[in-house]
Amino acid sequence: MFSSLLIPAGVIGTVVPGLVLGVYKLQDWALPAWLAVLLPVIFLGSLRGTLVLLGWKASRSLFRRWRASRE
Repeated sequence: MFSSLLIPAGVIGTVVPGLVLGVYKLQDWALPAWLAVLLPVIFLGSLRGTLVLLGWKASRSLFRRWRASRE
């Protein structure tokens, strides 16, 4: 279940705020103040969380392979 939620959470947390910020920047529109603060926080937090989770999964996989090779 955890792995199945990682992809949608990463997409929703990084693509949606990034797309909204990009469209507003390209169109030279002014975001409401609360949204101008909230979207980058969500984007960077989700990006960081996704990278941490992927790094954790990769390190676990490498450790398991290393441990299996020693046995």
